[in-house]
Amino acid sequence: MVAPVCLWDLSLYLLIIKNSLKKSFNIPERYKEIVASLHKYNISLMAYFTFGMDYDTPEIFMQTAQFCVDAHIDLPRFAIVTPFPGTPLYNRLEEEGRILTNNWELYDGQHVVFRPMKMTPQQLYKGHEMAWKYTYSYKHIFQRIAGSRTQILISIITNSGYRFYAYNLKKFYNCDWILGYQSRK
Repeated sequence: MVAPVCLWDLSLYLLIIKNSLKKSFNIPERYKEIVASLHKYNISLMAYFTFGMDYDTPEIFMQTAQFCVDAHIDLPRFAIVTPFPGTPLYNRLEEEGRILTNNWELYDGQHVVFRPMKMTPQQLYKGHEMAWKYTYSYKHIFQRIAGSRTQILISIITNSGYRFYAYNLKKFYNCDWILGYQSRK
């Protein structure tokens, strides 16, 4: 039998909590309840969060990571806003002088390629990395799995894989694997 999994992009979670946007189809106060309902039916949740929006401040990383633990998100994933060329976001950021590089190999959702509005590029990069490591610490993996109680064996295996990924982000997102580059240390 195939294990049921639900994919959910919660990147607007904290934005809506702050009432910066009024979207009637998103009710963040009910997210934990919705996640619990999915778990009740043995459905695992992979949720995506995107950092670096113009309204994001350095506090967003810890708030989001803690939400993932508190809501028992089975597999949280984190990305950095990427203004792809030809999109309205890219055009606006270029017009504002906020594009930092045109090295397209870095436009992968894990590198900071623009100047964020309410934090430094370094804060965005480090905060993104912190969210991964916090959420995938052994303590928080255990808390999320214990709270979810869905597909426990699969959860342990997938969380172990994501933990390895979280603690090795620099190895996976340095573009060397794309270029075939070998360090000459």
